[in-house]
Amino acid sequence: MFSGLLTRYVNLDFLSTHHIINRIAYDHIFSRGRFFRKRLARKREQFPSLESIQNFSGYEGPDGGWLRGETKESEHTFNPVSEQGHALEAVSTQYQELVQSLRNGDARGSARNAAYLSHYVVDALDPAHHIGQHSAKHPVYNWEDPYLLSGAPFLYNFPKRHMWFEFRSACFLYWQQKRYALRRFHIPRRRTDVAHILRAFKRRVRHVHRLNIYEKFFHKDLHVTAKQHILRVMFPMMITSVSHFWLSALFQTRRLRRRSNSNISLL
Repeated sequence: MFSGLLTRYVNLDFLSTHHIINRIAYDHIFSRGRFFRKRLARKREQFPSLESIQNFSGYEGPDGGWLRGETKESEHTFNPVSEQGHALEAVSTQYQELVQSLRNGDARGSARNAAYLSHYVVDALDPAHHIGQHSAKHPVYNWEDPYLLSGAPFLYNFPKRHMWFEFRSACFLYWQQKRYALRRFHIPRRRTDVAHILRAFKRRVRHVHRLNIYEKFFHKDLHVTAKQHILRVMFPMMITSVSHFWLSALFQTRRLRRRSNSNISLL
């Protein structure tokens, strides 16, 4: 989705889909739910602050890494039809690294992993990232999207379908963010392993893909329907999925700490 990243020194954080979703998901976990930060602190489960997470959502985030040639383009994409793309693998990797960072008390590492995890979760649910296939022409720009020219300047890609869909969706979210902030989303609270979470998340990705939001968005008679799907299905799924992954990382960290403490006591 649109990260607001224009250049290294210009980033529209206020219009960034990733920044807004991070803020709403964080608020629903730690301010409005039963998982308050004080309670988590008492259990020694220090989750990074929202500010530190947002620092890795712009140029220091995955999109900036993609521009710098550090992250592959296929890590942002997943085609549910052909099963190509490594977005789900990137989600799994960042989730496990987040658990490890939380367990080690690495504040900077956990903030980075939380931001990267959120970014890849949102990208996997983005219909614009479901289009295309693998390409071996470039080690970094290894994804062929018919509606996006990889490696081209932002202003060149802006009128194209991919970027225009993400920018318009970001505008929808910007105007509706107060509504989402006041809404209570259902966030699964049970502790699950990473395999179970990824299977459930993959079902969500497929559900979004079956709605054909991307195709309807550019159809004159179906544009309103596509907008409703974006606001009522896609964005709520992004918010709840990010919240679920973050909470699950906290749950797993607590379980691993308890297990290690019990092993130490037995010794």
